[in-house]
Amino acid sequence: MSSEFGGNDPTIVEPTDALAKWRQQIAERRRVIVPRREESKKLDPGKDPAEWIHTVLAIVRFPQRVIALRKLCRQHRPDLVHALRLPYEGVTALSSGLGVPVILSTWGQDFVPQVESSPLLRWWASRAIRRAAGLQFDSSADFDRAVKAGFDANRPSLFAAGNFGVDGALFYTSEETVPNHIVFPRGRSEMSNGRAFIEIATKLACYPDLTFTAIGLEGIDYAEQAKADPLLGDRLCLTPALSLPEFASVIRSAAVVVSPALTDGTPISLLSALAAGAPVVAGRIPALDQLANTVDNVYLADANSTEDFSEVILQVLKSESSKVLLPEEFLLESNKVRVREFYLNVLRSTT
Repeated sequence: MSSEFGGNDPTIVEPTDALAKWRQQIAERRRVIVPRREESKKLDPGKDPAEWIHTVLAIVRFPQRVIALRKLCRQHRPDLVHALRLPYEGVTALSSGLGVPVILSTWGQDFVPQVESSPLLRWWASRAIRRAAGLQFDSSADFDRAVKAGFDANRPSLFAAGNFGVDGALFYTSEETVPNHIVFPRGRSEMSNGRAFIEIATKLACYPDLTFTAIGLEGIDYAEQAKADPLLGDRLCLTPALSLPEFASVIRSAAVVVSPALTDGTPISLLSALAAGAPVVAGRIPALDQLANTVDNVYLADANSTEDFSEVILQVLKSESSKVLLPEEFLLESNKVRVREFYLNVLRSTT
């Protein structure tokens, strides 16, 4: 598989997770990982049966997936293998004895809650991660978790935003902004806490000039029930999953983008909103605390309180937002150069 970085640069094989679609379905139906918000600090993630089942199935399928990955490597003869998630692409690639350096990416939900949801997966990950030749992460807390799990902190590492950054061709300031339009961009995963956004919309329904769009929540029971509320009615738009251009169009129309997510990470959807000129109201989690100290237009609220979120949103709508210049680690074009150098650093450190 040839690299986009040029003919003399390393070949990259990116194994994908055959269970990714089912994993998303599990996340949508998860009952233990995300309790009522006032109980979130009491959560015992090790009791989630869905993640136990998923881990066991991944172990059962492990020999078959190792055979497929080794065949792929024999066919393409890569210099590097880059596993784009920890569960389960990462643990598979790192446990397959491929004979080439393996780079691991972790995103916001990989360690918490996914790895922490299953002692079995936690054991597997801790054995595999120490073999990683390099680590890419979107949250400094994940780097610390990886080191604690056995990753060598002296090996090459790269901080880069989700999906390797914002595409400036799609996300930019424009005249499309709709006044008082509040957008939830995070989709239907329970980790994104769409239920809290619907509660926020219900609380703010008494302000008749506000409109709401929840991306990816079409057909979700709690969202459809809220849409049936005559006080909210047609002012709440529920969409299915959108193509990237459709998603970008909605983001460019937002006056405020809201993310009440409870898990750590630097969501690409929020960075995209900032690039499009929309202020962001998000839960006070470590990665977003760090982001708020880096760029303007990021406002933090108590992730466990829809009341606090509602108040912050109203304050933001009354204020003037300023144009945000995102750091290079959040921009796709810059990250193409940074990722290429990261790959070469890994090769240099392993030869």
